[in-house]
Amino acid sequence: MFLRHSKCCFCKETIVDIADNFNVLVQLNTVPVFVHMEANDVFDEFIAGFQNDKISNMLRVHDAEGKVADHFEVGDVVPLRHAISLLKRVRQVRVEKGFQNSLTAPVGASSKRLPALFIIENAKVVHEFRHITYATRPDYLAVLIDPGNEGAASDACRATDATAIQRVYAKLSTDKYKKPYTENFNPKPLFVLSESQKTGCLPAPSTANQNKMASSTESLNSEHEDEREIVLTKFLADPVCRKYFKLQASKEHSAEHILFWEEIQLKYKAISIQDDSDIEKRRELATIIIENYFNEDSVLAINTSDDLKSQVRERLKKEGPEFNLFDAVLADVETNTLRDTYLRFLRTDYYKQMKFSYKRATIL
Repeated sequence: MFLRHSKCCFCKETIVDIADNFNVLVQLNTVPVFVHMEANDVFDEFIAGFQNDKISNMLRVHDAEGKVADHFEVGDVVPLRHAISLLKRVRQVRVEKGFQNSLTAPVGASSKRLPALFIIENAKVVHEFRHITYATRPDYLAVLIDPGNEGAASDACRATDATAIQRVYAKLSTDKYKKPYTENFNPKPLFVLSESQKTGCLPAPSTANQNKMASSTESLNSEHEDEREIVLTKFLADPVCRKYFKLQASKEHSAEHILFWEEIQLKYKAISIQDDSDIEKRRELATIIIENYFNEDSVLAINTSDDLKSQVRERLKKEGPEFNLFDAVLADVETNTLRDTYLRFLRTDYYKQMKFSYKRATIL
């Protein structure tokens, strides 16, 4: 995330927004990194002023000469037609947050540079958000989850010289900010998902299944009483529905339950047992799931009973990694947690956006 400078009220707002969503970002396996131009001692003093441990420990990169920003083609021009809206936002942030703004930047920073946000996965830019003005305030979780596939990185951005990304990684590896974000969160992906698993369809998306899901989604246009009759499992099986639903759950700081559902349905159960190595692969994944989602101190701890968790642990020891090992816990999560989130989801703008995306797909 490219910031302007420490005297910019919008940068202060951005840092607080990220801190507010910090635990959710960690749940989604995302590490926020701030890229700044001004001297480290100046920026360190600025960060210390928030008096917030999460903010103090966030990773940051000193891009003194702006070379990393140049690689990512971060802009620095604001059209004059946005001046009025810019002034309104300055006043709003000052009144609501108490953040002051300065037209001049500290030594080493640029008052003209626009902020920008890039999502990097496996050393590649997969999503981007380019600010129209300094005052643009993105929905950070929406940019990350991107349910409408509207923020995918452009071809030019995808072709970003690997040197730029490696430059960021290199600075992080030699930087003093190396504190782990949590002590109990250490996800260990065992294998790369196939393309069908990435889309998250259950079962694999044949034309017939797509038509059935489209038909089910059409029923979402009815009154709420009818909407509540939709089988939650079928709803979650649709990748588009699930992304919007995950976004709402993330806003409620309860994304761990959907992540658990995905871990079981899209990864654990996707391991087909052909030989002993597959059994061990499923057993190892089961162990990781238990560590991440059953441990009360984990950032991914789900809301379920201790009895159900104990039953899973005992079954794993006695029966091994059976296909239905987590089904009782999954049913409990769906009934007692995800369904409540779903009923609230029906009253949100994300739900309306989801319906619109299906209507648009039908028209196209």
